[in-house]
Amino acid sequence: MIVKHHPCLSNLDRLRKVLRKPENLLFIFDGLDESRTSINFKDKPLQTYSNPEYFTTISTIVTSLMGQTVLKGCSVVITSRPTELKSTNIKSVERCTEIIGFLAEQRKIYFKRFFSDEKVSKEAFDYVRQNDILYTMCFNPSYCWILCSVLKSYFTKENKRQQRPKTISQLFADFICNILTNHKREADNPRDLLTSISKLALYGVCNKCLVFDNRDMDSFRIQSSRFLSGFMKEILQKEESFNQLVYTYLHLTVQEFLAALSPLLDTTADMTELLNKADSYEDGRVEILLRFLSGLCHTGTRDKFTETLGPLSAESICKVIDWLKTKTERELQQGNNRALLNTLHCLYETQNTTLIRSTVGNQKSLKLTKLNLNPVDCYVLSYILTCCTEIETLDLSESQLGEEEVSKLKPGLNKLQSMLCSATNLKSSSKTICLIHFEFCLSEKIKLERCDLTASCCEDLSSVLCTNSSLTELNLGSNNKLGDPGVKRLSAGLRDPNCKLQKL
Repeated sequence: MIVKHHPCLSNLDRLRKVLRKPENLLFIFDGLDESRTSINFKDKPLQTYSNPEYFTTISTIVTSLMGQTVLKGCSVVITSRPTELKSTNIKSVERCTEIIGFLAEQRKIYFKRFFSDEKVSKEAFDYVRQNDILYTMCFNPSYCWILCSVLKSYFTKENKRQQRPKTISQLFADFICNILTNHKREADNPRDLLTSISKLALYGVCNKCLVFDNRDMDSFRIQSSRFLSGFMKEILQKEESFNQLVYTYLHLTVQEFLAALSPLLDTTADMTELLNKADSYEDGRVEILLRFLSGLCHTGTRDKFTETLGPLSAESICKVIDWLKTKTERELQQGNNRALLNTLHCLYETQNTTLIRSTVGNQKSLKLTKLNLNPVDCYVLSYILTCCTEIETLDLSESQLGEEEVSKLKPGLNKLQSMLCSATNLKSSSKTICLIHFEFCLSEKIKLERCDLTASCCEDLSSVLCTNSSLTELNLGSNNKLGDPGVKRLSAGLRDPNCKLQKL
């Protein structure tokens, strides 16, 4: 493997001399998630070997280097998207670093540099800042570029009145449509070409394949000569690896969007078979694809492609909507909270309030316990709660919530009668937990049992009791370390004439 990457070390005597000092060696495996070879670090027993000259599989080489059974003392760096790390035992890794991308101020700077007009830059950034889904995406420089590229056309005089993207489905629909429009003269039949590219994308997503070679291109009837066109260059990238040409999509999310577009373009595709297959995957490989499929059920999003590609399959759209109804009902009944959360994301992408009310709105309570919720999850959940006014109780017990997460939830809490947060890990200071978030929550009952609240929280809790006129029941339960000082601070709120609490 070393010789293949570094022909200068083809002299075996020289290579053996290098390998005698493994402590001086650094192996970098870039893109674990792009490997066609399945590498599972949790397999028992782990496949390893100890002789570096022994011929074996790439997966065994990687696990042996990581486990230090071969070339002990060497250093190993592996890069991967987070989803693929589920198969890795992080505890056995000496150091794990997460690349967090742009911070808040850096996102603003990026917009200023992208747009030459300062006024347009501010308008575009303010628009994104008001949309939690799009703003959260901006941590990724690639997403930031895609977002700015799309919004650029919306902030010109001609397009200012047009509906700007609100969801990731609408954003990527705009992105692909812009490419089609800008290069429509280069393709005789853009629908046929995009159908082939989308079928390849779908094959890749379902088979966890991000890198393609000429055999793949031939299988899906994509001619390499077409890479002379700007249309192809903006969707697929071509590079040389191991002395052969390989192809990747501009970004994994672009591949996932095109994969979702595939069954709507291909008249021979079996949407029912695809959805059944998607339900069988348990590793999350099709989560984003399904969100895009749901988003393409939105008429406005779908119609963006009509002028260039013609109508998308109405029959397939109906099957997706029926599948969404069935899946939501099933997840609500079975209590699979992670699967239910993913389905709520799909419903959000449809922007179909009637569909959301008919599937979730008949529930009196919504249970999403034992989850590590991120800000986007909470924004989506808040949107669902806002649509479904019949929901009275939200149970987030044993989930993890931070300051930003609860702030995203806040708009959806106003219609609830009770909110349960038993044993919830509230990852923020007492002030942000109690004062900022629950002071304006209109729930009648709040349960904060086993949340490790301390005496310092009680001053903020006391303020909540004075300000929140809807709150009639507060359950602090057990394991809260309030102590006598905390109780005294809480008493001040209980004595306040504005306190409506009836049960503590």
